[in-house]
Amino acid sequence: MDVMILQAVPPLETGDVYRVNAMLANPTRIELQEAGQEYPVWVTEQYLQLPENFSPRIQALAREITEGYDTAYDKAAAITEYLRTEIEYAPAITFPEEAVDPLEYFLFENKKGFCNYYASAEVLMLRSIGIPARLAVGYAQGEVSLQNPLYTVRERDLHAWPEVYFPTYGWVEFEPTGNQNPLDRPEIREEKTVETPNQPSVPLEAPALPEEQNENIPSEEASFIPFLSRTQVLQVSLVMGGVLLAAAAVFLKRRFAPTLTLAHVVRSTIQRNGWETPAWLNAGLNWSALSPIERAFQSVNISLRWIGRPQASHITPAERASMLKRLFPAAASAIEILLNEHQSDLFSPRGGNVSAARRAAWNIIFQTIYARLKIIILGYN
Repeated sequence: MDVMILQAVPPLETGDVYRVNAMLANPTRIELQEAGQEYPVWVTEQYLQLPENFSPRIQALAREITEGYDTAYDKAAAITEYLRTEIEYAPAITFPEEAVDPLEYFLFENKKGFCNYYASAEVLMLRSIGIPARLAVGYAQGEVSLQNPLYTVRERDLHAWPEVYFPTYGWVEFEPTGNQNPLDRPEIREEKTVETPNQPSVPLEAPALPEEQNENIPSEEASFIPFLSRTQVLQVSLVMGGVLLAAAAVFLKRRFAPTLTLAHVVRSTIQRNGWETPAWLNAGLNWSALSPIERAFQSVNISLRWIGRPQASHITPAERASMLKRLFPAAASAIEILLNEHQSDLFSPRGGNVSAARRAAWNIIFQTIYARLKIIILGYN
């Protein structure tokens, strides 16, 4: 099993707190050197892939660096050390127009870059000599607090690093990026006794029961509202309390959970009781969470489904748009406009043009309906 993601069910809402107990494998250098290279088929099929036009210069460099080493760990460590010592860290780099291969320029000419380039170079160099590797992205450890054992992780701690597969141990991370501390693994495992602090249970005291109250309305209250009976006073109090409670609930929702809807509450209740969430409810919530341009881009997914070409969830928007353009050349212009606005909405500070995206989406839907009608009425293929 290759675990890629852990998902909370029911999903976490704003303000929720969760704690995780994890047992992490931390193999020693000797254990990794002795792990061997009997890789599962799913590893070799997925994590030894290289581009068809992969640079022979980079492969030759990987073989030169690892010459004289026998184990996968020693070869990975040698490439890691080479990148840390020979490549200078730079938060931003530029490429000349004549640069054909960015990684060749990074490794042989400029010799400067940031984590994406370090990690990509090591992954491809390892794959080129038969060692399964992958690129992982996430965050570096951040800044440790001096008051308590906590780390503050910020956006500036975004990071990429290579991971190498070792039989028995799975994916093991390496750190070639020059501005990060090296990952030094011990030669032997230190056995430590974990002491669990005594935590005596504290009995909970039962709350004190309220004293019995007189059912009769005090004379002062009766004289103040002589026109209301005891029952009417209770009813008015309940109504006023309900109004105040509803107002407080509205205020708290707008203040702390502006995106929470009744549908979210219903789904959360269903999941907490262990029931199966209806597909229509999940679909509705997923749709409501999309931005206007993301909703417009659904026209591409809808069109692919209508023509019998639904795509798996891992297929990127660009790949979906490219497939639809091949199937419907007449809608290629609208598809390209919609894809550009979708990418601008996700990745650029200016965002996307909602009106242009919607016009393109309607054009795509029209072209899809027209094509379907031709198939049905005229029997076109």
